[in-house]
Amino acid sequence: MKKLTALEAIRKFCLQCQGGVSANVTECQYAACPFYAYRLGVALPAGKHRPLKTIRAYCVEECQAGNQGQVDDCQGDTAAAGPCPAFPFRMGKSPNVTAGTREKRRAANFRQTAAGKNVLSSISTRHSKPFQAAESSKSTRPEVV
Repeated sequence: MKKLTALEAIRKFCLQCQGGVSANVTECQYAACPFYAYRLGVALPAGKHRPLKTIRAYCVEECQAGNQGQVDDCQGDTAAAGPCPAFPFRMGKSPNVTAGTREKRRAANFRQTAAGKNVLSSISTRHSKPFQAAESSKSTRPEVV
């Protein structure tokens, strides 16, 4: 059995929300939903592409009304809707990636950063000057009496 990706889980969730009718998902008008941009199950063309963090945000804000502790204790099943497709991703991490693989990626990223391949180091230094305080706190305008 194929494991779901975060995008596929969002798509299944949206289908479940719309009664299994894909046309309703396509025509969904609820733009305030965190899943709205991902509802078709495809990656965003440009910019921020973070479906795992989007699922986490949905679970905390929409499903559990801002209570992070309830997300940890979630059972992923409701009587009305059935099993939640987003449940395995609710912590903002992919269940398809093992802890060992995650640690290897962290170590590789750390090595690249230590070797000077840090993306942030390429940013222009013109913004790194410290804030300069004003010469005088007194106004140069004459006082009106």
